[in-house]
Amino acid sequence: MSIHMNVFLKNENAAESLKSSLLKYHVTDVYLEEMGEEAEPGTEIIPTGYIGGTSGNPPMFSSFKKLRREKGSGHRDYPNYLLSFHTTEEYKQKVLEEIKKADGYIDKKAVE
Repeated sequence: MSIHMNVFLKNENAAESLKSSLLKYHVTDVYLEEMGEEAEPGTEIIPTGYIGGTSGNPPMFSSFKKLRREKGSGHRDYPNYLLSFHTTEEYKQKVLEEIKKADGYIDKKAVE
């Protein structure tokens, strides 16, 4: 079964690095895009550091506008790149481990 994942990263280097590290897990339909200031994922996102094993409730953001407000204007400490791909159930956990190292945000549905 194919699983679709969207990961939101802060810069191109982080996105390219994650993309490269995921290739060994046979991801498909890989798509990397720089997002504009007005981009909105239309889904709840959580920080990748909260994937598996982290105690407490992760902060969830329903929009990038809310995330930008939270981080403060003028800072680029919020996602600017989208890495979208498909993986299999077989590799899902290993892919999530790689994503966790990426210090970005992920679609909440991908980790449920």
